[in-house]
Amino acid sequence: MEKEHFDLLILDVVMPKMTGFDVCCEVRKRDDTMSTVKIIMLTAKTDARSDEIREECGCDLYLTKPIDPDKLMELIRNTLEDSLQ
Repeated sequence: MEKEHFDLLILDVVMPKMTGFDVCCEVRKRDDTMSTVKIIMLTAKTDARSDEIREECGCDLYLTKPIDPDKLMELIRNTLEDSLQ
């Protein structure tokens, strides 16, 4: 993110080294335009604590697996269209 600008980040909650929640929180703390990038979080976790963390870190969409690829593409299109308006 230091060298490139992204219009959308798609993060999985379970990733090596940092969780998707950690990445999302770090992005939201930034003092540049990347702090407002749209973030879609993917997860197999559906417990209540995950919902609390999602709200705290500020992701835009939170999808539980299994994810329908067509539905994901539709959400990506809609999210990017909304960010351009």
